[in-house]
Amino acid sequence: MAGTLGLTTQTESSPSTLISGDVHLMKKIVLASGSGTVARGTVLGQITASYKWAPLAPAASDGTQVARCILAELESAVVPADDDLVANAYFAGMYRDADLVWPTEITNTLKAAALQQRADRGILVIEEGDPLTIS
Repeated sequence: MAGTLGLTTQTESSPSTLISGDVHLMKKIVLASGSGTVARGTVLGQITASYKWAPLAPAASDGTQVARCILAELESAVVPADDDLVANAYFAGMYRDADLVWPTEITNTLKAAALQQRADRGILVIEEGDPLTIS
């Protein structure tokens, strides 16, 4: 996918189902160097000291333990170890739970808490079969 000014052009053979509603708010972010492999739909936290973003890390204490946004798109799937990467992230809207990328160590309790944090800020996550799901 490539995008300009928040508009997304579909270049994949199958459409993404991450977005579940008509409205979503996206802005540019800086992924911290060394964040590793990330994909569209990765739940992100913000590093307090640098204001940069990295994948959610529930056991961390640097700010990334709090879910803040969802990765929308980026140029490379791997963030270089020695360089930051500019990407787009969603800060509000409705998204499908099945298409979110969570850390492997997250528990159901921590996931529920993260989803509640985001719901309070305008990110709604819809589970399969939820009556709010928009096709």
